[in-house]
Amino acid sequence: MWPMSGWMVEMRHPITRRLMLAAPVLAAAPARAEEPWQSRPMRFIVPFTPGGPTDAVARIVTARLGEQLRTNIAVENVGGAGGALGMERLSRAAPDGLTIGLGTTGTHAINRHLYANLAYDPVRGFTPLSTVIEHINMLVLRGDHPARNLAELLEAARRGTVTYGSAGNGSSNHLSGELLCSRAGVEMQHVPFRGSGPALAEVLAGRIDFMFDTPAALATVRGTNARVIAVTGLARHPLLPDAPPVAETIPGFEVVGWFGFFGPAGLPAPLADTLSTAVGRVVRDRETSERLRALGLDPSAGTPQELAGRVAKDDALWGPVIQRAGLRVG
Repeated sequence: MWPMSGWMVEMRHPITRRLMLAAPVLAAAPARAEEPWQSRPMRFIVPFTPGGPTDAVARIVTARLGEQLRTNIAVENVGGAGGALGMERLSRAAPDGLTIGLGTTGTHAINRHLYANLAYDPVRGFTPLSTVIEHINMLVLRGDHPARNLAELLEAARRGTVTYGSAGNGSSNHLSGELLCSRAGVEMQHVPFRGSGPALAEVLAGRIDFMFDTPAALATVRGTNARVIAVTGLARHPLLPDAPPVAETIPGFEVVGWFGFFGPAGLPAPLADTLSTAVGRVVRDRETSERLRALGLDPSAGTPQELAGRVAKDDALWGPVIQRAGLRVG
């Protein structure tokens, strides 16, 4: 018989007595189910090929996340179709906490409007966990262009032909250019390349006029005669204090990209909460933040609700831009 509340039965054997006294307390505490990654390794899907910024961010953050969760996390690169192949694989994964992945502005706010037969739903197909970084774009102008600022560049577009490069049709830097044309009421000639690197090389060589790129390209731009004449955030960026926001010329203009961590839809709330908290802790860690900033990216931990809000906001921004540009794949 268990001891009654308020009184104590004397026990002949001290060890037995201690066990008997502890029993009501142990019985009152609910047993905590083992988190799945405590017994099995995790898989992290990057929807792009190795070597780019998404891959670098994923490996930096998951290395520390594995330490937080006391498990091994294997990074799996599934590139192709603007991230659509990797996101499809993540959306089809079991919602058991063992498979999570990285999504971007492109995979969650652009692809739905760009691809006619997208095999995943950017909203209903995933469980948002946390933002990890955000990034502005910078407007890099060829060094010998006569425009001294954005207003003069737009005036040049009204008088004649201005060209801008991108990483390809539907890429973030392409759509930034389309948004600029739309908001400024000008026409410019888009020149797509197979990646941002080749496009930037053409700007630096003076063969096209400008392009939008992330601050990660600053190491390449510095030491050349190319000029950064604007940034797409609402404020000046610490890495580019002399470059004014586009919004100073075109009020309300803002383009801020992001990377976030997602699980498949149906991930149980306790597992999602644990993962979200752990990711946020890693991103706010000083060493991790410094490594992310070294890539030209801004660490940005956020709640699942904030990440879902970013998806909705950017979906509303880029849908009309893509429609205006007449972009559709498949």
